[in-house]
Amino acid sequence: MRRYFFTLIMTLLAAMTAVAGTFTGRVVDEAQTPVPFANVVLLNASDSAFVAGTMTDDNGLFALTGDAMKPIIKISYLGYKTRVIDVTTHDMGTIALVPEATVLGEVVVKGQRPAFKLTTDGLKTEVENTLLSKVGSAKAVLENLPGVQRKKDGIEVFGKGTPLIYINGRKLQSQTELDQLSSEDIKSVELITNPGAKYDATVESVILIKTKRPQGEGFSFNTQASYYLGEGPDLALGVNWNYRHRGLDVFGSVWYNDDRNIENDDFVFDVQADTTWRMIEHSDIKSHFNSIYTSAGVNYIFNDNHSMGFRYDTKAYFLQRNRGIFSADVMANGDFYDHLENGVLMNTKSNMPHTLNAYYNGKVGKTSIDFNTDYIFYKNRKRQINDEVSQEHQQRV
Repeated sequence: MRRYFFTLIMTLLAAMTAVAGTFTGRVVDEAQTPVPFANVVLLNASDSAFVAGTMTDDNGLFALTGDAMKPIIKISYLGYKTRVIDVTTHDMGTIALVPEATVLGEVVVKGQRPAFKLTTDGLKTEVENTLLSKVGSAKAVLENLPGVQRKKDGIEVFGKGTPLIYINGRKLQSQTELDQLSSEDIKSVELITNPGAKYDATVESVILIKTKRPQGEGFSFNTQASYYLGEGPDLALGVNWNYRHRGLDVFGSVWYNDDRNIENDDFVFDVQADTTWRMIEHSDIKSHFNSIYTSAGVNYIFNDNHSMGFRYDTKAYFLQRNRGIFSADVMANGDFYDHLENGVLMNTKSNMPHTLNAYYNGKVGKTSIDFNTDYIFYKNRKRQINDEVSQEHQQRV
């Protein structure tokens, strides 16, 4: 109920103060050449919240419609510095991007731009032998695609939400796999923004990742690490291995994850009844999750038209904890009524989730076969304790 009133109040305030309309402009490079397929995102300046997104056309032009409070436009394109512009007019004119040399290990990326091709369903990007092949992981490749952005909890397509992702026809069950797949092993990526009858009616976007044919035989492994700094730091350390022989590819991974998050919020709730109530609340919430993720599987490529395999994933949680403090001043008809301090502790105990995927991709004549089946088992138990201390009234646990 309290969240409902807060959402209603904020919606009314936004409607009164937001800047609405269509924002247009043209994006060019250092030589004043139009930059097609650049990402253009409309954000709220106050909290950097996403409002709308689009990409430039062949002439570098964009048109972006949305309502934003103190709007800003962010423009990004692989190999160029990201531009962030405060919007003062609906026609933003010509915006020039400045090249940026990106150093990845000992490799300085100055090479070929990825090739984009519009399809009837969306956009296909050639990754092999381009700048995108040097960005590190499949997740980094997707972050740099036109029409796609990264959020802390995963990948999102502009206006289409979280996409279904397939790697060589096998549906992704965990986005951890994107960290494990090297960008240098990717041949192409196709973004489908108009899924047809082939997919469930609830699916709004699909990403198809096609890898290069594995080269070489024998055993190999690599190590990876990532560190994401947002409201709280997230650390991931992993080892990936595989064994190849002809069309056979046996693989596995072990990853350690330490995820932390800090959230601070201020709310004002107004309720009009026989008494006019106002509650001014501040919250500090900290979460900490600790886990080890493991996976193993087999792929077998018979030829260019037939492949099959399976993959098993599980995750062991050592810690799943949320701890928070809520303080609130309560007013009744403008007079002080109470001050509340509420401490919340929630611990979650989970069994090891099990996910098994089996797939077959084939082509017989003009008929394509795409078969994916999944078994998923997971359960958890949550224990939450609220300890409410009232200055004027009854204490509650």
